[in-house]
Amino acid sequence: MNVAAQTIRHVLENCRDDPNALEQYLRNARSLIQRGIDDNQLGVSNELTMLVSTLDETTLQLRADHPEIAAAVQARTKQRLKEIDDSKRIAIASNMDGMRDVTTQRLNEEYRLDAAITREGSDADAMSEAIQRSGHRAGKINLAEQAKKAEGSGVMSGLKIGLRAKTLYDAALELMAGMPM
Repeated sequence: MNVAAQTIRHVLENCRDDPNALEQYLRNARSLIQRGIDDNQLGVSNELTMLVSTLDETTLQLRADHPEIAAAVQARTKQRLKEIDDSKRIAIASNMDGMRDVTTQRLNEEYRLDAAITREGSDADAMSEAIQRSGHRAGKINLAEQAKKAEGSGVMSGLKIGLRAKTLYDAALELMAGMPM
């Protein structure tokens, strides 16, 4: 957490006038915190979950408010999708298929279509949108399941759904946020 805290402090003290640096450093801090949680170096807490969520939303807002940042992220994403190996692309599509088991009706069909687009991999724009769409949905499902878990309801089914959603969300975020794959 120390490096993540130092990164956040640096960006707030020194990078306020550079939205590109803000977006990149906040994304890095978010990644460090999430990795600490995933590796059990940091305990899971509502505060850390909220911090990760806030960092996600802040970097998303920076991309929305600054078209040049969004364009740079989009260019990196397209290039990353061109360079992604088939096994990683198929794994992401399989994660989408796994979400179909825990969803119904429209959401089930949308995951099916997004998985098919990702599995085919012929169009970087379509694949990017499919992965973003599925990752965003999975993030919402993951947050909802964490809230249920915190309330103590449906722990076992919530854990199963939450883990599937988190896996897909992390894969999509990794790709879209410019993290190494």
